[in-house]
Amino acid sequence: MFFSLQNIGLYHTSAANAGLIQGSIPVFTLLFSVLLLGEKITFALGTCVICSVTGVSLIVLAGATPQAGSLPLLGNLLVLGSAVASCVKCALKAPERACWVEGGKAPSFCPTKQMTAALL
Repeated sequence: MFFSLQNIGLYHTSAANAGLIQGSIPVFTLLFSVLLLGEKITFALGTCVICSVTGVSLIVLAGATPQAGSLPLLGNLLVLGSAVASCVKCALKAPERACWVEGGKAPSFCPTKQMTAALL
C-alpha cells in the first residue's frame, strides 16, 4: 500500500511536496505509537522528531521548484496516505520486535529506512 500510494501520488505532485510529506513520517510514527501502544513521549524523542522534520524541511525547501504535477492536491493526499501507512505498519510491528529487546518492550519509533537514508 505504501509504495502504490507513493508512486501514484508522485505522478500528481511535485518532488518537493512529496519530500516534505514523507519527512513527516517520524511525527506520524510517534503519534501512532502514543495512540495505539500507549508509549510515552520523552524529551529526547520529541527533540529528535523536531530535528528530523526541521532537517528535511530545510533540505527540501532549499532545492524546491515551483513545479507541481497535474493534480497536486490529489498527489499530496496520496503521498500523505503512504506516509500514514508506513507509520501504522511500524507502530503495529512494535510488539513483534519486543522479543529482540532486553526487557521485552521494543519502541515502535524505529523507521529503519529513514535512518539508513539519513546516513547515506
